[in-house]
Amino acid sequence: AMMRKKNLTWELQNKVRNYYKSLKNEENDETLNQERDVFKKLSKELQKEVIFNSNAQIMKQIKVFCNNFPEDFLQKICFYLKPLNFGPEELIFDENSTNPSIFFVIKGEIACFKTNLKRINDDVLLFKVQEKDTLGDYNFFTSFKYEYSAKSIGYTRIFSLSRKDILAVLN
Repeated sequence: AMMRKKNLTWELQNKVRNYYKSLKNEENDETLNQERDVFKKLSKELQKEVIFNSNAQIMKQIKVFCNNFPEDFLQKICFYLKPLNFGPEELIFDENSTNPSIFFVIKGEIACFKTNLKRINDDVLLFKVQEKDTLGDYNFFTSFKYEYSAKSIGYTRIFSLSRKDILAVLN
């Protein structure tokens, strides 16, 4: 009803419904809300410690960082990891984007593709990225534009780390 009142297109309404369904299938809403409520009640210092501990576990899985940076640096950038959730067919980044980030897939799968300019709606799949894989490493370290687009295949949960945040830690 809310979507009709706001005059959303049928396509957008369907996209919202599908996203909500996939999100609901992947996560138990009641449990998630309870976790958020408990987290909000923690002291700021304890919240910071929980975030650090959780993100440190993820950072240890990102080999490109663990193999190339010292432990104290990794501890600093843990706080810059940002969790992102995407519904089916949702665009993560577009080719030629200029905000280089590195992405670590926690759950789900990502399709990386080039748009076929000769035929509308005919993307060329280049490769897929799965759980525990990284995406955007090259662009992150070189700051070059992405030469392909990326979208989630189903419900996908990733963590991102922007080049801008890393440079801020280094300076």
